[in-house]
Amino acid sequence: MLGLEVPVAPLVSLAGIKADGVLLHWKSPERASVVKYVIRINGIDVGDVAPQESSVTIENLQPDHHYTIRVVTFNSSNFQAPSVPIRLRTLPADSDQYYS
Repeated sequence: MLGLEVPVAPLVSLAGIKADGVLLHWKSPERASVVKYVIRINGIDVGDVAPQESSVTIENLQPDHHYTIRVVTFNSSNFQAPSVPIRLRTLPADSDQYYS
């Protein structure tokens, strides 16, 4: 309407979970001029992912903790579109399943 391109939120899925981290995959918007993806954990931006990427392993999480994670699309106008939240709990420390 105003000639502004609004980004499309990625479709995110939880691909793996361990005691200290998670693996996320997402589908990129088809008509996107994505500049970057930002990983947001419990409302805090914790890192950027290159626009050609479609997955990320998040490490250094606490065992047996609840997290809400979003992948946020940013375009060249710095507009953003967050994914639906992924709510999860990491595995307990005694699971012996760790990324690092």
